[in-house]
Amino acid sequence: GKKQRETERLGAIMARASRTFLIVSIMMSMLSPASLSPSLNPLRPIVDERTNPPKAYNSDETRSTGACRKVPTESGKEGGGDGELSRNSMAPIVDARNKLKDRQKFLSCMEAGKRAVEKDDLHAALEHFSEACNVNPAAAESQNNLGNVLLELGEVERAMECYSRALQESPGLFNAHFNLATIWHAKATKVRTEEGKWGPESLGHWKKARRSYLEALACSPHNQDCLYNLANL
Repeated sequence: GKKQRETERLGAIMARASRTFLIVSIMMSMLSPASLSPSLNPLRPIVDERTNPPKAYNSDETRSTGACRKVPTESGKEGGGDGELSRNSMAPIVDARNKLKDRQKFLSCMEAGKRAVEKDDLHAALEHFSEACNVNPAAAESQNNLGNVLLELGEVERAMECYSRALQESPGLFNAHFNLATIWHAKATKVRTEEGKWGPESLGHWKKARRSYLEALACSPHNQDCLYNLANL
């Protein structure tokens, strides 16, 4: 009796195992390799665009997967597609190239201006530094150099405007502070000499010269020329 019961129990287990195997086989046959997730599908091909370049689509074709739909532009018309995305992706590159060209032109103008100054060709230097300022108005060095040339040519007020613009862009530029200080110093001395005493105008120039010297010393505390001029103000 005991042996018979063991045989019947073993037969029942085998029957359940056969039914389970049959169900799993049917379910697996319904799933194609493409329907499995990439991590579970060992047969999914790896696409390398270097050896398997993607198909080229024209603007009227729709891709079967990952299609790039047209999107409305600001004017309300449909745009986009590959052409629109291409233009958008190229914009940063074009902008970077333009900035590089401007930078190269700026440096070329600055170098040409310095060579002209060394040759005492102030009018050529004026042209080169002016062009550098046009290319990059925010460059304090070019504004300061332009101011120096204008000062040498007797254009004092225009020179002071250049120094002021240089300081707007770079408040810590010693040369611009010092140059402004020497101009106010000269103005104060000239007016005082003409009037024979310190008057409101000469004192106003003196105060501006002193302030500019002090601002210059804040940038370069041990500059001997600045210290000497301030002591003799």
